[in-house]
Amino acid sequence: MQRTTAIIASFVGVWLGMAPVMAQSVADVARRSREESKKKKATIVITDDMLKPAAKTKSDVIDAGRKAPGESSLSLQEKSYYDQIYALYGRMLLLTEEFKKTYWQEKVATMRYILAELVKAQKIMDNLEEQARKDGIKPGIIRKAKDDVEKKLREDGRITR
Repeated sequence: MQRTTAIIASFVGVWLGMAPVMAQSVADVARRSREESKKKKATIVITDDMLKPAAKTKSDVIDAGRKAPGESSLSLQEKSYYDQIYALYGRMLLLTEEFKKTYWQEKVATMRYILAELVKAQKIMDNLEEQARKDGIKPGIIRKAKDDVEKKLREDGRITR
């Protein structure tokens, strides 16, 4: 009997102890949450430099004066696709290189921005390659454009392996 009374008493005590927690209004919880968030400080300071696109300076712009493979044998349409893929893939490589640098510096906001830019560029690249395929552009031209820009950026020291 004493055992049952002790169990019931402890249960009632726990339940009564939880009553103030259960009686909190939504406004009280929101107020307390707002006060806690004011106490927290920002872990990262976002500067204007972080918000600028990674490949916007003149030194990062891909050389537009390069020669396409067998340039005399390419049609105007093939040359156009070669140039577009060359520039876009070069931008993607430079963004990837910039992402690697910011990863080691643990710049989270910059990494998110670069990653978003990479996703946009990849979507554009996918659409461009699909359109080139539909227009009858040889896959070798697309591969050559990617290989050429990668080789040039490696030679210039702007990307690493």
